[in-house]
Amino acid sequence: MTATNPADISLLIPTLNEGTNIVRLLDSADSLRLGQVVVCDGGSTDDTVPAARSMGATVVISTVGRGIQLRNGIDQATGSILWIAHADTILPDDPFPTMGRVIADGNAGAFPLAVDHHWARFRVVEFGAALRNAVTGSPYGDQALYLTRHLYDKCGGFPAWPL
Repeated sequence: MTATNPADISLLIPTLNEGTNIVRLLDSADSLRLGQVVVCDGGSTDDTVPAARSMGATVVISTVGRGIQLRNGIDQATGSILWIAHADTILPDDPFPTMGRVIADGNAGAFPLAVDHHWARFRVVEFGAALRNAVTGSPYGDQALYLTRHLYDKCGGFPAWPL
């Protein structure tokens, strides 16, 4: 297997007042023609939820806390591959070959951190994340993580913790 079928992917996005970021990310996800996009909202008071719904995303409302939100969103996910990205993440243009190779080996993966913001400090954070990942093999949660639902279930899923 060298590439993943986009229709097999559920993209999960934990949100809390991400109205300024969610439209750009959903546009990007739409261009990838993913099987499903699930916005796991923690009670936003801005336009995050209406914007996500208007763009065709499945919206799951939850108590606040990324772990809790993602667990609730994954309960509604239909894809055999779970892809988790924050609302300010820049998705890769063609993630499917990389995902396919990693998943075919039975592993989970993460893309390099790419934050959609012009501030230089985010480039420093991206560099630090790349260095940490290279040295320890442990990516940050912000790095557009992906894994099969089977592996997620085998690991016991996300604990119902706030973080």
